[in-house]
Amino acid sequence: SLRRFQDRFLVAAFPENCLELIAFDLAAALLGACSVIAHGETHAHDIVTLLGQENCKIVDKPPPTVQLQTDSLNECFWNAGDEEVLFSLFATSGSVGSPKLVKRTRSSWFETVRDTVQFSNHLCVTLNFTSLAHSASRTELWWNLACGGQTAFANRQLKFLDSLTELAPTEVAAPPAVWTEIRHDLTSQGILDFKTLKCNMERLLRNLHSVSTGTAPCEPGLFTFLKTIFGGDGDIAVFNHYGATEIGSIALDGKLNEDLDVKLLEIPEHDIYSPQGELCIRVHSKDSRNGCIFEGYYSEDQCKQAMTEDGYYRTGDIAERIGHGDGNREIRIVGRLSNMVKLSDGKFQSLESMDTELLGQLQALQNVTEFAE
Repeated sequence: SLRRFQDRFLVAAFPENCLELIAFDLAAALLGACSVIAHGETHAHDIVTLLGQENCKIVDKPPPTVQLQTDSLNECFWNAGDEEVLFSLFATSGSVGSPKLVKRTRSSWFETVRDTVQFSNHLCVTLNFTSLAHSASRTELWWNLACGGQTAFANRQLKFLDSLTELAPTEVAAPPAVWTEIRHDLTSQGILDFKTLKCNMERLLRNLHSVSTGTAPCEPGLFTFLKTIFGGDGDIAVFNHYGATEIGSIALDGKLNEDLDVKLLEIPEHDIYSPQGELCIRVHSKDSRNGCIFEGYYSEDQCKQAMTEDGYYRTGDIAERIGHGDGNREIRIVGRLSNMVKLSDGKFQSLESMDTELLGQLQALQNVTEFAE
């Protein structure tokens, strides 16, 4: 059984999403423990190294039963209003260097869930495509649980399109890689517009209110396809979300959220100058419904490196302003600063822009690998 640890972290290293993982997450919350969900065994090892073996309890397989030991619960520790109590640490992927552990306090987490319950007007049925180690997937799951909705987990032995059709969801939020596969399956069946989709897949559309893409840049051709396929009669909303694990939602359909102060930081060593620059964010409203508050990293050194001297969070993304004027809030994400490479002609280019160009020209292509020295 899981017992409560005020001074230790519960680290989940399940090989895939499952009901037992959800039970673990809920149990950790009820026991007042700080939980961390890893992408797998290797990722969990990196997390434990950062936190210290003596500070962690690892759960790497489903227990026979999950029994909550609540006899010694401390009501003060449970109090969600205490801003110093950690609910969880969200681990970044660590694709460049060690993963960063993003703090999320109990007060901010439950306020986000409470806001969603308040503004939700229907019960959601969704399909989860990514690991619960991702903040977006885990947040959506908690929202659904709080609202009385349902969440299913995608089975990679089945096509995403087949799973969605069987589920008949109310919302579909998926990364571009999933939408790329779905586009391939739809076009191979000759489905190129909303009218054809409605004639052939009425079950898929039966309860559908919205579709969206996020967690990674979406090439323009793919987003145009989504609007053409799903937005044909105006009843289904189509969104392109942009955000970060550290602060949540940043922009919707290329327009920055109103509760954010934004600046683009020029990077001369990479020949990045206005109108482009590293996107830096500062939240000026604690009442934001998006929950856009950077609560820091577990490592103070990593936290200091992520902030500018005047208090802006450095996203690590290169953005470009679209249009002119001081009030303009439209941007285009060019790519990650860490993915800028120098070409043979001396110019710098992002690997993401190469992906976009290749995937836009060759729709049958689903994955691209680039090598740079």
